[in-house]
Amino acid sequence: MDGGVLMKTGRKGIAIVAALGGIVVIGALIAGVFFVSSQESQISGGSLVQEKAFRAAELGLNTTLANWDAPTMYSMATGGTRTFAYSGTDWVDTVVVTKLTGRAYSLLSTATAGSGRLARSRKKTLLSVRLSSPDFKFLGALTVRGATQIGGSSVITGTNTNPSGWSDCPAANDTLAGIAIADSTQITYSGTGHVVTGDPKILQDPSAGDTTNYFTFGDEDWETLTAAANKVITGTTTFSSINPVVTNGVCDKSSLTNWGAPVHTSPANPCENYFPIIYHKGSASTLKLSGAKGQGILLVDGDLEISGGFEFYGPVIVRGRIKTTGTGGKLNGGVMAANVMLDQNTVLGDATIIYSGCAVEKAIAGSANPRRIVHRAWTEVN
Repeated sequence: MDGGVLMKTGRKGIAIVAALGGIVVIGALIAGVFFVSSQESQISGGSLVQEKAFRAAELGLNTTLANWDAPTMYSMATGGTRTFAYSGTDWVDTVVVTKLTGRAYSLLSTATAGSGRLARSRKKTLLSVRLSSPDFKFLGALTVRGATQIGGSSVITGTNTNPSGWSDCPAANDTLAGIAIADSTQITYSGTGHVVTGDPKILQDPSAGDTTNYFTFGDEDWETLTAAANKVITGTTTFSSINPVVTNGVCDKSSLTNWGAPVHTSPANPCENYFPIIYHKGSASTLKLSGAKGQGILLVDGDLEISGGFEFYGPVIVRGRIKTTGTGGKLNGGVMAANVMLDQNTVLGDATIIYSGCAVEKAIAGSANPRRIVHRAWTEVN
């Protein structure tokens, strides 16, 4: 202290330094928040793109199964492939179907989603399926459980015969019995104009009396097969105009009277590869068919009456009785009549029943549906 003057110690600028330090710390905190937020946003966006790619791969598998073209897929060579492409908003998917065996297939779905190097994802899923199709136990061209009358100018032959004009059928070398029945004494004949041929002509086999053969068909049974029917007819009904229906150059499968195109033409009819499952529902009713043509699998709860030269290509399973009258009809494939109520079957008039392995196989191929295998059907590849 000099002359009463108080000297102060100088600390000028400390407030500025402290303020700058605070600004730096706050800036660092804000930058950290922005960095974390950015990372979270990128992670969230990446997860979203990955999930979109995964869902696209799954959608591709499900769409391929939903649009499964049974005849085309069935006719693929073992080891052969078919490719299907799908796309949507910001995603694309490719499904490659490979035929592994006669009835086993693998479906590899590869999907990509998003755009840009940091916002793009690819997912692969693999699905294994097996075709589920009926296996009909035809013991003869006509397999019956109950009493049967043969007459008129009817022809029943177990000689395997390919339908006329079906150029893609294999060689038909095997022969079945003409008629298979549990008790041959239940067959009666009227007149002398009828013809029964086969090896043997008449097969007496106890299994023809077993109803299991008429309602259980390998992977399928009566319930599952009728549930998968493309055409359902209820009550006593008469059809005389069953023919292929083509609309704008495409086979119109929605038409109840479109049962495919068994008569092959050049150029080919769009309905040639259409083999529907036709189900006539009602055990106390009758399905009457006259003067038309169809193909596929015909399932009849009640009775079946054929007249007017009606033609059908493929398996015919009748729970009631079969009756042909007048000019009868032509059934190519195999016929089974369970005759649950044990009424008499009558094959009269000019009816023709011909065993055709090709017609049966084509109809089976047309109804074969893919099902996931029981163990390890699905896996994510990456």
